[in-house]
Amino acid sequence: MKKAVKQSTLLTALNLGTVILVVALTLAFSFSVYTNNRAMEMYANKQELTSAAQQFLDASGYLTEQARACAATGDETYYNNYQNEVNNLKNRETVYSRMEKVGITEAEKALFAQMSEISNNLVPLEEGAMNAAMNGDIQSAIQYVFGEEYNTDLAEIQSLQEKFLNTIQTRLTAEINQEQSTVHVMQVIVVILVCIIVAFQIFSTLFTRQKIIRPLKVIQGEMLDFSKGNLSSTTEMVEDTSELGMLTYAVNQMRKQLKKYIEDIHDKLMQIAQGNFNIQMDLEYIGDFSEIALSMKKISASLSEAFREIDTAANQVATGADQVASGAQALSQGSTEQASSVQELAATVQEINEKIRQNAKDTDSANELTTSTGVQIKESQQKMQNLVSAMQEIKETSQQIQGIIKTIDDIAFQTNILALNAAVEAARAGVAGKGFAVVADEVRNLAGKSAEASRNTQEMIQNSIKAVENGSVLAENTAAGLEEFAEQAEKVVASIQRIAEASSEQAEAAAQIAQGLDQVSSVVQTNSATAEQSAAASEELSGQASMLKSLVGKFKLANKSTVYQEQVSSDYDFETPIASSDAYYDKY
Repeated sequence: MKKAVKQSTLLTALNLGTVILVVALTLAFSFSVYTNNRAMEMYANKQELTSAAQQFLDASGYLTEQARACAATGDETYYNNYQNEVNNLKNRETVYSRMEKVGITEAEKALFAQMSEISNNLVPLEEGAMNAAMNGDIQSAIQYVFGEEYNTDLAEIQSLQEKFLNTIQTRLTAEINQEQSTVHVMQVIVVILVCIIVAFQIFSTLFTRQKIIRPLKVIQGEMLDFSKGNLSSTTEMVEDTSELGMLTYAVNQMRKQLKKYIEDIHDKLMQIAQGNFNIQMDLEYIGDFSEIALSMKKISASLSEAFREIDTAANQVATGADQVASGAQALSQGSTEQASSVQELAATVQEINEKIRQNAKDTDSANELTTSTGVQIKESQQKMQNLVSAMQEIKETSQQIQGIIKTIDDIAFQTNILALNAAVEAARAGVAGKGFAVVADEVRNLAGKSAEASRNTQEMIQNSIKAVENGSVLAENTAAGLEEFAEQAEKVVASIQRIAEASSEQAEAAAQIAQGLDQVSSVVQTNSATAEQSAAASEELSGQASMLKSLVGKFKLANKSTVYQEQVSSDYDFETPIASSDAYYDKY
């Protein structure tokens, strides 16, 4: 077999190269960012040092301006500004601290020291000028700060200051340019690494598509052909020691083995189709395929046993057919006798059914009459209940009227007393009360008449109440009698209804019996005809059984004592693929 590099080894190498390139890209990018940050920091330092140097120049110029202004004018304000700058603000010292914090070279420190020394030499001249001016000697003061010595030192300081500023800017500009060059170089390196990584990925994708995906699709197509039953196709894949090559080898071996098994199965099934059930399994079926061989042996044995049983059953059918024929003849004769008896019984049941139906009709008529009577009794009972309720209401109303009359009697009594009191008061009044006395007498007479009428009315109502009570008692007794009569009538109606229902059920039962006898008669007649047909069919069945025995005799059956056992190859490990074993690599 052809030797080849494994696809997994190539993929591992490609992936390892990609990882190394990514790590290199990460380092280059990180260093580029770091360098760029340093350049930005240097640019900030340049701005800071330039600003500080300019502030130093401004502070020195400020002192010169204040000293000359004080010498020229003698104004104390300029003197105070000068002293405030020197003693309190100290801008030059502060600026120097800032520059040292940012970072300056030794040469720059030396220039700054020279400027400071010359500036310190100017301090006595400036102080002498300001003191002279404050004392009123303007001419001497001007000579101090505008003289040749002062101008020479001032010009030298300004020259040093300009040189210091140029030195700082030149140095920082060079450093910034160097860092920016480094950043550009790293950016180029990053771009190159990105291009290389992209190229690696493109190569890896093409390699995977060409060397792995495409062969796998080819193998997938072959496996689909296997699933459709096509084992005659040939593969374009080459067998080698790579993973896909070993997979191709395994697929080819599977195709050969399956084709061999299918051909053998086809041969054995053709023998069975031709009637030879005594087949011999001469091809060894290994692994799980041994179940196929065992199944085919079982099929052969099962079919042979089935045909033996069919032959035995044919003999038994022939014997049974003769017995059925003789029994059918006897059954036909007995069925004829049963049909005659059933017809006589059906006529008797029909007569009984007619009498039961007439009884049911009479019972239904009586049920209707008793039901109507019961309804009328219930209506009478309801009317009597209404009468009792009306008598009770009359009684209650009479009692209410009696209470009202009692109230009228009390009013008449009170009116009589008031009339008496009025008469007494009129008598006391004498002549002036005579008219009022007459009215009081009339009122008393009317009160007496009202009381008398009230008593008469009360007696009449008492009599009415007693009469109503007697009527109520009689009505309640009558209602109780009607209720008891209604209950008895309901019982009679219920009994008649039960009798009617029982009569209906009897009529239905008799009709069902008659219908059943008709069915029995029909069945008996059918049995008679069927028995005759069974006799004829039994004779025909006997002939068919003989024919079946002759057909079974044409098949070659397997021996009944044959014992089938599953045979599995002892030198084949079905669970371990050939392509993954160490011996396979040693072989190839």
